[in-house]
Amino acid sequence: VQKGAASAINTVMAVALGQAQVRAAVDTGAMRASGFIRPAMLRGSTVVGTWGFSALYTLYVELGTVHMAARPFIRPAMDVAYPQLPRYLALYTR
Repeated sequence: VQKGAASAINTVMAVALGQAQVRAAVDTGAMRASGFIRPAMLRGSTVVGTWGFSALYTLYVELGTVHMAARPFIRPAMDVAYPQLPRYLALYTR
């Protein structure tokens, strides 16, 4: 079951990252290219995976600053990808 859960989480993270990269504001392309996934793994009885962007200014683009309006792209990507998790869990944990 844990291997299936890890596969489901990895799939959803890949969808989320892809959606975020499509939505990300692009100037040089560095932020978009800094996207990463740390594959899901079992930690105790919990399956944990991580995805995101390593560009240091990602948070400023997502949330904005006093000088720049927010240009959200991570949260909208999560809103698309995360609801798919139950479907992938059912598929991978049969």
